[in-house]
Amino acid sequence: MDSGRQSVRLHRCRFLDWSPSPITALAFPPASLATAKKPFNKVYPVLAIGRANGAIEIWKWTTSKVSKEKGTTGTDRGWVMHQALYTPRPSKVDSLVFTWRDPSSNARPDDLGSLRLFSTTGGTLLFEWDLSHFAIRRTLPSQGGAIWCLAPNPTGTILAIGCEDGCVRLVDIEDDEFVLKRKFDRIKTRILSIAWGPPQKQQQNAHSMEEDISEEEQDEWKDEWLVTGCSDSSLRKWEIKSGRAVEKMSTDRTRGEPTLVWAVGVLSDGTIVSGDSMGVVKFWDRISCTQLQSFQAHGADVLCLAISSTNAVYTSGVDQKVTEFLSVQVSGGDTRSSLISSVGQKRWIQSCSRRLHSHDIRSLALWPAHSLIPSPPSPKTTISTNPPMLVSAGLDMTPVFIPCAPPGHGVDDAVKPINPFNKSGPATFEDAHYHRASFLSSSAVCFAPNARLVASWSEAKVSLWRIGSPQGSSEDAEEAIPPSSGKGWDKVLDMELRFKSNITCCTLSRDGRWLAVSDAEDVKLFHLQNDETSGEIEPKRVKSLSRILSAALPNDIRRGASSIAISPDSKKLIMGSTGSGSLVVLGIDVGSEPTVLRIFEQHRQADAQSKLRGDSGDMEVDGHAKGSALPQISRLAVSADGQWLASGDLNGRIFIFNLDSLQLHTTLPIFPYAPAALTFDPKSSRYLLLAMPNNTIKIYDVESKSLPEWQRPISEVVSKRISTHRDALVGASFVPSSSSSLLPLPAINGTGPAMFNGKATPAYQSVILWGANWICRFRLYPRNTPVSGSAKRRRDEEESNEDDDHEDVTDRDDELPTVSGLDPPREGRKKKDRIRGSADGELFLSVITQYKHLLGVEFLNSNEMVVVERPILDVLSDMPPAYFKARYGT
Repeated sequence: MDSGRQSVRLHRCRFLDWSPSPITALAFPPASLATAKKPFNKVYPVLAIGRANGAIEIWKWTTSKVSKEKGTTGTDRGWVMHQALYTPRPSKVDSLVFTWRDPSSNARPDDLGSLRLFSTTGGTLLFEWDLSHFAIRRTLPSQGGAIWCLAPNPTGTILAIGCEDGCVRLVDIEDDEFVLKRKFDRIKTRILSIAWGPPQKQQQNAHSMEEDISEEEQDEWKDEWLVTGCSDSSLRKWEIKSGRAVEKMSTDRTRGEPTLVWAVGVLSDGTIVSGDSMGVVKFWDRISCTQLQSFQAHGADVLCLAISSTNAVYTSGVDQKVTEFLSVQVSGGDTRSSLISSVGQKRWIQSCSRRLHSHDIRSLALWPAHSLIPSPPSPKTTISTNPPMLVSAGLDMTPVFIPCAPPGHGVDDAVKPINPFNKSGPATFEDAHYHRASFLSSSAVCFAPNARLVASWSEAKVSLWRIGSPQGSSEDAEEAIPPSSGKGWDKVLDMELRFKSNITCCTLSRDGRWLAVSDAEDVKLFHLQNDETSGEIEPKRVKSLSRILSAALPNDIRRGASSIAISPDSKKLIMGSTGSGSLVVLGIDVGSEPTVLRIFEQHRQADAQSKLRGDSGDMEVDGHAKGSALPQISRLAVSADGQWLASGDLNGRIFIFNLDSLQLHTTLPIFPYAPAALTFDPKSSRYLLLAMPNNTIKIYDVESKSLPEWQRPISEVVSKRISTHRDALVGASFVPSSSSSLLPLPAINGTGPAMFNGKATPAYQSVILWGANWICRFRLYPRNTPVSGSAKRRRDEEESNEDDDHEDVTDRDDELPTVSGLDPPREGRKKKDRIRGSADGELFLSVITQYKHLLGVEFLNSNEMVVVERPILDVLSDMPPAYFKARYGT
């Protein structure tokens, strides 16, 4: 059977005005009392990223190591976004802090159930987040104006906040408390930064020493002092017991203007480090509070600093540089040693600087976390190959991850630190290869293919564009006439919605009749009507939806949606309730109120399906922690015939429901990661493609309720090929194909082609997978039909001819070029990989890397494909100019 050739018009859309939000805060879990004794050397923790639009993103470490027994390894993805939290609008995230729910427990740093998260928004409220339901748990007013800084004490029982009124306040968080404990004396300046000093071991009295005391009682620590950076060119050292500023450290001034101390930190030996608005980094003695050393390390404000577990100091700020400071031993005969007699024969050096960003850097975070509690000597020290990891982020919206092993570390050791982003390269800060994450952490657009609409959303705004219809068919694509607008696209709708928080999800029906948008608290449904005169779209809101959901859902379930979908026939709306796991199916129709058809509660149940059928070997991940039971539904997919609904949650659980009978059909094996994409085969609807953020795929047979054997070699080959790409998989879809170009589906029982409706259905399909900077296409060839030598040669010749007949794809938005076989133009094309999947068939796979910063990929029909890009230069052009200082002679 001839495989055929298909020409597809490619709409390369770069006109969307969507932009990500700058990053303002980063946070890793702190060191706990238990990890001070036995640190976690082989586990990367969760990462919290706060943005200027009020969103808090939870990122988790993702690796392509799928099966330890099979030895399947791949490139580590690094941290990948897991879920987002949203503060009330309008607000920004100013500070982020993790603490341990039980500071003495030996919990893993990637277990959200063991952590507490606190944040500030630049206002007067301190927020505590419920990480089980991704919602605000409690708020606490500062009673002293805006909160400028936030820091937990080393034992994780107290939060210190610096306020606008010049007062330091302590918040008691021990034993799940959340109350103001006390406040210090007020000073006439703002508290801009804050850090705790090392605690002291609690002294036991004679009576208690005679008695048997537990290990926990022996480990009681007492906080003695903390230090703050102020807006009056000074640092102050505070005594915890009295609440008074006992010492004042003054910094330099310029032209009489006060210097702002934006960043302050304390090392394990008590040395104080500060960074100010003059770009100066200073080291201070903890006892005399005198300056030890000063470095003009930056050309502008130092906005943040971080201290590693090896006592290396990293600073950054407006000049986009990250600078490393290391301590070195000074010989006894050095005359400079008298300057640092209080800290021994040690001196700080500015070892190196690296420019990792294009704009201001607002925050730094380090793992393993710096601990002020000394670790007791252990005869058995676990040596880890994981180097310390530094994360930096700021106005250019993308976090950068870079290993920062100490210089010379691992040279003479038996175990050498391995850079997870370049396993053959060095892992020191000066020489390490770093990884820049994409600013697209999840899909930001949705499509209505039949109506030729594309929608994007950001914060509380939704915009719709219509893709122009080219004249002529795909056969005469070169003669196509652009639409009357001359651009190939028209903006047809702009909406600013009244939501309490940012938009969590948005979807369009395939025919463009319905638009559903939701935040964490409310779902809004619009019926879209096309104005034939102006060409614009008029939305009409279905106001009764909120009332209907309130009556149908219990009071403890929020009415917002974490994911939302509309069936292909536009008659059902499916929503996953925010943070509760309830899956609501509603019937919708023009002219009548929505009706609740069924509420599924399977995602709210505990993980009782840990021993399920399937490829158990493929489900195992070495050292992966499932974490607490988070019921958030993250992905939904409806089959083309409207019969099947697939839903996936953050625990990696996937359920299949029958929408005809409104019953649970089956439960899939539990996967180690939440699915990045779910999509059904539009030709058969029985096959569900599962795409994971670690760049692996599976194909599930819904009718036989199993992972068929024929999909195993396909999944392994495709997963191995795309695992070499750093960017995580974001989306997946089947390529609509004409019947003349399809091959029979593989047989399930090995006896012949699959049968549907009593006849063999042509269903050879091509699949598109895409990440932020790559698109992968592969073909599902039959696994049970032998390929003769002549047929194979014919197919090879056709593939060769296709490679020679590609047309160039222009960067202009107003042209709709033709691309044969969905391959890229010659300059951006990689040679196809022909990988023999079995003895009787081949898998043809190609990866396209021409398209960058993708927001979405979709097919309008079998002849047209839309690729939505957001060029990084367009994003940066909308930002304020970066810091630049002209040098003499340039």
